[in-house]
Amino acid sequence: MARTKSNQPAVDVAAMAAEIRVRLEGLKTPTAPSVRAVRREFSKRVTRWPARAVVALGLRLLDEPGFFGRFVAYELIARHREALHSLRASDMPRLGRGLDSWAAVDTFSCYLAGPAWRERQVPDALIHRWARSPDRWWRRAAVVSTVPLNTKAAGRSGRCRTNDCCLQTADLRSRRYGCESPLVGTSRAGAARPRGRADVYRRV
Repeated sequence: MARTKSNQPAVDVAAMAAEIRVRLEGLKTPTAPSVRAVRREFSKRVTRWPARAVVALGLRLLDEPGFFGRFVAYELIARHREALHSLRASDMPRLGRGLDSWAAVDTFSCYLAGPAWRERQVPDALIHRWARSPDRWWRRAAVVSTVPLNTKAAGRSGRCRTNDCCLQTADLRSRRYGCESPLVGTSRAGAARPRGRADVYRRV
């Protein structure tokens, strides 16, 4: 790969995204392990990329149909420390566009939104806004984003922020429908039982 004058690898987001697309399309029977093997290969290749270039690569992969392009996009960012730490509130709507399934929401929330929220890279107000959203997938994203706050590695120090988020969701459901959506209710139960990444992987 060509290098710049600063001895950094040249960055071509479009070309890398196209190469990933070809590799994913070449998988005869895509599974979480086979897709992850592709992601690991490309994670090594973007190790020295600037943080925002990795985020741009992830955003481009979200244009791919199906779930696995999204899966690779989120994992590439999550596994690039600088890219993950660069995320801000303005990135969340773009990275979360098209959320329409449990797997999509859970990977977005556990890999990106939750860790960014835990590290105060995005404000509580943003997650609370999701919790009050008319879109059920964004409401679920808000609640699932509490999971990284409550892991053992994080010191399980996010109880108050978790309760605040869940109360926002519960209040919306109560005022609108007099009941709670099973989709979000299950998320709240999951927030009370923090999961590791392995649990998300098994849902793919």
